[in-house]
Amino acid sequence: MEKAKKPFYKRWWFFAILVFLLLGAIASQGEETQELERDKPKAEVNDDKKPEKVEVEPEKERESVVLEVTDTAIDMAVETTLQTPEVSDAAISVKNDTISFAVIVGASTNKETAQEIGDNFIRQLSAFTDGSTPTKDYYGELYDEFDVLITIADPAENIIAQGAKVRTSPKITW
Repeated sequence: MEKAKKPFYKRWWFFAILVFLLLGAIASQGEETQELERDKPKAEVNDDKKPEKVEVEPEKERESVVLEVTDTAIDMAVETTLQTPEVSDAAISVKNDTISFAVIVGASTNKETAQEIGDNFIRQLSAFTDGSTPTKDYYGELYDEFDVLITIADPAENIIAQGAKVRTSPKITW
């Protein structure tokens, strides 16, 4: 005589799978609760009778914003730099995470003036790209994402000044 097969929902392995899925669902709910509690601002506990002072923990992760250097921004920066009397030509090249600047100035331009022209050129691109106004000590958000190479030369292509700036540095190294 053949033994009658039990329906699948009455077999031991079906109940084992249900328990496993239930435990997995409960565990994932616990992780979401931990994430929510971790993301909440933390308040400082004050046991003294002084007025409570709540300090909110600053955001640790900055939103990742990828700035795009558009052809329009490049053209505007080049045109603005070409208005400088000493400048006869200027160009910008963007490749991967490096922006290269090249400026041709008059043969009588000294190193300090060349560096100033290069500095202004870099700031112009930043202003036209991310809309922020570079300050005396900050070139702009653009250069938090890109490295910089800059060369200023005379018409005979003799280099007058050459500099570089990496993302982690606040200034150009000439």
